[in-house]
Amino acid sequence: MAASCEGESEERDGAEDIQDIASTGLVSKRNTTSFVWQYFGFRPDDSGRPREEDRPICKICSKIVISKGGNTSNLLSHIRIKHPEEYQRLKEEKKVKEKKKETGQNMTIVEALGKSSLYSRSSKKWQLITDTVTFCLAKDSLPLNLVEKPGFQKMIRNLDPKYDLPSRKYFSNIAIPKMYGQLKDTVTKDLENIHHFSCTSDLWSSATMEPYISLTVHFVTDQFEFKSRCLQTLFCPDDHTGENVALALTESFKEWNLSPDRLSCCITDNGSNFVKATTILNWPRLSCFSHNLHLAITNTTKDDTRVSRILALSRKIVGSFSHSWKKKRDLRKAQVDHNLPEHSLINDCDTRWGSQQRMIGRILEQEKAVRQVLGSDRKTTHLIPNWQDLDVMESLDKVLSPLAEFTNILSSEKLVTISSLKPLLHHLKTEVLIWKENDTDLTVTLKQKILSSLLSRYSSSEINDLLDKATFIDPRFRLEYVADDHVATIKESILQEAVELTSSETSDVAPLLESPEQPEPSTKKRKLGQILKKKGVTSGDGPLSTRDKAEREIEQYLVCPKIDTEDDPLVWWLQYSSSYPLLSKVAKKYFSICATSEASERLFSVSGHIVNSKRTCLKPEKVNMLTFLAKNLDC
Repeated sequence: MAASCEGESEERDGAEDIQDIASTGLVSKRNTTSFVWQYFGFRPDDSGRPREEDRPICKICSKIVISKGGNTSNLLSHIRIKHPEEYQRLKEEKKVKEKKKETGQNMTIVEALGKSSLYSRSSKKWQLITDTVTFCLAKDSLPLNLVEKPGFQKMIRNLDPKYDLPSRKYFSNIAIPKMYGQLKDTVTKDLENIHHFSCTSDLWSSATMEPYISLTVHFVTDQFEFKSRCLQTLFCPDDHTGENVALALTESFKEWNLSPDRLSCCITDNGSNFVKATTILNWPRLSCFSHNLHLAITNTTKDDTRVSRILALSRKIVGSFSHSWKKKRDLRKAQVDHNLPEHSLINDCDTRWGSQQRMIGRILEQEKAVRQVLGSDRKTTHLIPNWQDLDVMESLDKVLSPLAEFTNILSSEKLVTISSLKPLLHHLKTEVLIWKENDTDLTVTLKQKILSSLLSRYSSSEINDLLDKATFIDPRFRLEYVADDHVATIKESILQEAVELTSSETSDVAPLLESPEQPEPSTKKRKLGQILKKKGVTSGDGPLSTRDKAEREIEQYLVCPKIDTEDDPLVWWLQYSSSYPLLSKVAKKYFSICATSEASERLFSVSGHIVNSKRTCLKPEKVNMLTFLAKNLDC
């Protein structure tokens, strides 16, 4: 009891000491910016400085408050709860100071001048910066609320303090639609000046399972540049029947003022709805080479039990490493031990046959390291491939690895691809998928089935005519891959198209093989040959008809030396278009056709970045605008 009284007495003495210090004056904390520190202080040391290693003491009630590392949360809570009147006064003082800061009363001269000289929203400088920010958001598929992020706002302030960054709603409702309208006018004018184009189209569902149909056009300009333009990502909520797809494509053509008469070809996958839609519209159609190759390979591998088993085993092997950080760590160590490249294993995708080849190839590359890691764990030893499994993997990789590069070559949106399709099929038939001495029975079987399936998809006479014309008009190949009994037919078809294209255009056709006009000779006497040459008169020939000119162009085109297969045929036609003015029109028509519909796949990849898990509330018209800008804006 006596000890308790002594404790209470010491506590009262300590409180009295604090009260005495508070009454005599606490020493304020040094180098502070928070308002709350005006209500707290510290005991002074011998030199009169604050003893900041102690806890702060309230100057009003003399209570000690915990404040770790100078944190003011507890201090502010103490004032709010114990001294509400002072807390209200503290809030009012803070508002006054912030208001003074906004009005510039406490600003430095430089800050005040910068604040008072903000760019006017009607100025060219403000518009230029705003357009640049809009371009960045649209081109890189960035979320529009980026302009509200503190980091982005600070970056803009540091780059130009005079620029007043608009809100997200300004970019969403004004800047983006304005840029879309301007670019749409530009693309529309470009499409008005082309004579023929091809298109690719596909269906896609967003992250919110909203269905869209795409339309991309491809064409060759008068300067023989291959260009692609994404026109539309159209919201398509109805059933995806052939009739509805045909209606959606028709509406898109009308909106962009595109005439089906100028359509060279429509490239799609083998979906029954697109096949039916093009049939209803009576459009020439070409199935995508990548899709055809995918079907040929997947159908072949699916039917072979040995291959199916190896693919399932490979997926389990990759899965065991994908779900264990320890195995990934051990794989790195094993790769170092066996002097192997430090590559990760690859999982396959059902819709990408190339991923199967990469998965198998990577396991074969890392076979020693994989065997070492799997063998160290009793739970995964059954996944170690035996010699029979490795034989099947090697046979499968030997068939698929040469085919992987062909898909990439024919998927370009900047190069001519249609004229290379017939030579490629011939190369597959005579070189890649032909029986070789060291081939296993499985390799031979896979090659035969893949080749048979692939060639059957290009067996129709309409597709063969299309591919032969495209090959004929390519100076790298000409008649090399056209069947002998089909040469006369192709020549006649090209001749008729050259005449029809010329008659349908209003522009004058340049004279055949016209050379630049030579300067007049200085002497008054001129030779008869010079006079006749200037007037375009040839020995004994009258004016040539369009058909005669086309025949001569074809004859002279066929005797010209071929260019290297690595050369760009567009460069050749740009150089010789004046020499072959009629054939050059045919070249622009067929070179606009793509061998694959990869343009639509890439378009939906862009749309997938736009409609992601954090932007699921975007309206379809905004999705169309942002996708159009992301694909068509040029840096």
